[in-house]
Amino acid sequence: MSARRLPSQSVVGMFLLLCMARWMVSGAIPGDENWDNTFGVPGADSTVEAIGVIGPRLYLGGSFQSIGGTAASNIAMWNGTRWSSLDSGVDGTVLDLLPFGSSVFVAGAFSTAGGLSSRGLARWDGATWSTPGSVDGWIHTLASDGTNLFIGGQFTAINGLRALRIAQWNGINWHAIGSITNHAPGCSHCSDDGAVFSLATRGQELFVGGRFVYAGTVFATNLAKWDGTNWSSVGGGVNGPVRAITHNRNGLFIGGDFSRVGAVTAKKVAKWDGTNWFSLDGGVGDAYPFSVLAVVSNGEDIYLGGGFSKIGGALASGVAKWNGQAWEALGSGVSGAGALATTGSELFVAGDFHFSGGKPATNIALWHIPHPLKVERSGDQLRLSWPGTGTNFALEACSILDSSNWASVPQAPVAAGSELTVTNEVCGPTRFYRLRRR
Repeated sequence: MSARRLPSQSVVGMFLLLCMARWMVSGAIPGDENWDNTFGVPGADSTVEAIGVIGPRLYLGGSFQSIGGTAASNIAMWNGTRWSSLDSGVDGTVLDLLPFGSSVFVAGAFSTAGGLSSRGLARWDGATWSTPGSVDGWIHTLASDGTNLFIGGQFTAINGLRALRIAQWNGINWHAIGSITNHAPGCSHCSDDGAVFSLATRGQELFVGGRFVYAGTVFATNLAKWDGTNWSSVGGGVNGPVRAITHNRNGLFIGGDFSRVGAVTAKKVAKWDGTNWFSLDGGVGDAYPFSVLAVVSNGEDIYLGGGFSKIGGALASGVAKWNGQAWEALGSGVSGAGALATTGSELFVAGDFHFSGGKPATNIALWHIPHPLKVERSGDQLRLSWPGTGTNFALEACSILDSSNWASVPQAPVAAGSELTVTNEVCGPTRFYRLRRR
């Protein structure tokens, strides 16, 4: 984030380096000190369901009418300093937001946007609303592969085109891509309460999660994959609704209200590596329904949001991090998170809560993701490194710990695997190092 972002000049790691190769490390520890009170109160006056980040702008959608004391009908924008409405907003709940091109696409259970008829889907270009398409129900989720926009929800048509719960837009025309149903294809007398709750793209693949039995003519319970031509099941399916999907280089991660994936017991969260399913340290320990509502990746880490208070072996309220080996709490967390978004060094958390990390926060909060500075020595060379998601951190040094004359280290960080690294000489005057948010 740029300097105008929230808040500035946070030191997250520091090293004392001596010529005799002694050093002292003081690293940040995840906890309530990482929760920021920038948004604080009054916050949003009702539940926030969706978050979208475009550069310095943060967009929120939900069922609110006021945020930060500013009147805003179900959608608002934060520019780093203040909240503003998007014209007259929309007349119903916003369920998802997605940057696509130079615009923000907004999905939900509404019928007008900025006074224009626009059922379930609308586009905001920064100044005005427009209508890319209207469905005969509502839209839960949006995704993009960079060229096409995908929508999923509970509808049977868009702009008069028959499209059962999923459709694709190429910027000009809408296309049906098969059908998502809760009964066998061709059953004219069967009732159908099928729904698509989550979409995620990975290259040319589209993963679809929800409450359904068939994708096209393929038996694919609650989770399916579209490769641009054909539907397929993913690992034998899931025994309950899939409400969130994300991925990183380690696999595909899903969250929802299930207890089994394929032949594996997995409580409300699981990983698919392309061949096998894995339970993540026992999953969610609570019995609440719909307890996982959001999953987002940040480098090697996965953040989870929902209504839980225990996950794996950790007590974690509303939000938690999977580090690849175990679950970690984010301090004292929030009481219920329904939407997450990350910029690499910041995690935005939204939902239905009144505190974050013990600080007053009404339905929107910010967690500063710790980026500890590490050191390794090889001969006279010192390797300083931090997680690769911290691209907006500056490495600084000074010779006196209480000095206000911190100076940027001239070497540019180099990407090495999942880390950013800087190599420096060990010998010389005493030096302290720190990372500072830009």
